Amino acid sequence: NDVIDVHGERIALGKYYRLPDFFWSVLFSLVVIPLGLGGYRAGRSGGQRDISMLATAAAFSVVVTLIVELDNPYSAGLTLVYLGPLIDLQRSIDSRT
Repeated sequence: NDVIDVHGERIALGKYYRLPDFFWSVLFSLVVIPLGLGGYRAGRSGGQRDISMLATAAAFSVVVTLIVELDNPYSAGLTLVYLGPLIDLQRSIDSRT
């Protein structure tokens, strides 16, 4: 029974407790507005590209990618949920029968 309960909790946490849409819209705004203003400033100053703008865009990209990956651990992306304890439990149950 405990195994079934823990499995149900894992499914509930993975599927139902996700980041709300409001969070994604705020995160999108926090990325688009500064990068847009930086691009506007670069355009107004003669169009010369600055290495700091590239570093800022890369940093925002990495942060957003990590948030997306941590919000959906069951995807085939960078992070995966380690199922080792469940496999060990299955082996111990199989060895008893």
